[in-house]
Amino acid sequence: MQEEGYIAKLLFPEGAKDVKLGTVVAIIVDNKDDVSKFKDYSGASPAAAPGKKAEAAPEEKRSCPATMERPQSTPDSAAAGGRIFASPIAKKTAEEKSVDLSKIQGSGPNSRIIKSDVESAK
Repeated sequence: MQEEGYIAKLLFPEGAKDVKLGTVVAIIVDNKDDVSKFKDYSGASPAAAPGKKAEAAPEEKRSCPATMERPQSTPDSAAAGGRIFASPIAKKTAEEKSVDLSKIQGSGPNSRIIKSDVESAK
């Protein structure tokens, strides 16, 4: 992750929609003198980037948390180890109504307990 540098090229306008995950949206360089090298860069081809560092991994070798496979969830909201998956508002509502979350089947994403599950459990 680069924390400092100069924006050499923005490849999408502000507010652009439907930009695919993993798409390069900007070129950032370490030296201000390198900004001019990217004035004609279009982003059409990764090899077209002048001065692009060779240390960038090929696309297929990069791992991205959003594209990694997630383990299948268990049918109940409590996973191995007794952890209960519930939204913060569901936890607060359960505490206020003295409802045991381990007795509730979640209807949210990945069987997560949501507020409506807690409200209908009493």
